[in-house]
Amino acid sequence: MHFLNNKHYQDNDVITRTFFIIRCQNFYKTLPAPIHRGIILSNLNYLFRTVFMPKQKNQHYVPRCLLKNFTDKNGKFFIFRLLQNKILDIKIPYYDQCKTEYFYGSDGIIENKLKKFEDRVSNVFNKIISNTALNTYEELCLKQFVLLQYFRTEHMVDKRLYLMLESLNKILPTVLIQKGVKFSKEEIDSYIRTYIGKLSRSDTVQDSVHLALESINHLDDLALEIIHTKNNIVISDHPVIMLNFFQPSYGHGIDCAGLILLLPISSNYLCILYDEGIYNIKHENPDCIVDSFNKIQYIQARESLYSNTLETLQNIK
Repeated sequence: MHFLNNKHYQDNDVITRTFFIIRCQNFYKTLPAPIHRGIILSNLNYLFRTVFMPKQKNQHYVPRCLLKNFTDKNGKFFIFRLLQNKILDIKIPYYDQCKTEYFYGSDGIIENKLKKFEDRVSNVFNKIISNTALNTYEELCLKQFVLLQYFRTEHMVDKRLYLMLESLNKILPTVLIQKGVKFSKEEIDSYIRTYIGKLSRSDTVQDSVHLALESINHLDDLALEIIHTKNNIVISDHPVIMLNFFQPSYGHGIDCAGLILLLPISSNYLCILYDEGIYNIKHENPDCIVDSFNKIQYIQARESLYSNTLETLQNIK
């Protein structure tokens, strides 16, 4: 099929490429031999994937504009693989970390929405690292990014699926009893786990991101504090930490009084959003905050911790 190499059909114009596929389909119908049809069909399948699937195959749930702030001058850092309890003794490039194929779906819609936030906040990160004061708009961009980042990771998908499983375990037996349906605990457990196992992780994270987008301004009333420390800050594959010392048992909703969110900006800068009606972060020791933050990152991480120094990860281990 020499026309596959025709530059006219490698055009980025979707309409042109769509008509090209239609032309191929019409050509396919004229072929009598099944083997020839099979060859054409395989090429059409390839074209469909390359034309309509987005270029952003590897979608980052922790963006590169954030990860790169924890690397050395060569764009590499050390990795602590938690599941193996092993720190790699060589540095790894940051751009291959914290990504999953089509994590936000194959249509590219969520990925493109997140990219707009990342493009805006990347400049905010640069200003923080250069120790330049943020204006009001930049502070709002940072707060919105913190909220989105909390809801967009693999860890959050795990959490949402687990909460769904727990809810079904509590609700389903009650419903079946009311309906007069006989069941065993093993049957309920098997059904629920099978049901949860069939749920799409992509759909789950899309729901999570949509929830964050609908609530994007709900952190605007929190105070913002940027901590600068000489101590080395780590980042994980679920970097935003949500705390609530005022309501420790049930105060982890984004509208709850006493909320605290922490996001590492770089190896030496930490962003804290907090309810200033309850806390006074300005009087806390920055180095103590960073030490506690690193420990919580270790506890909360799904699979990996990252740092530009080996010693920092060894101290956490």
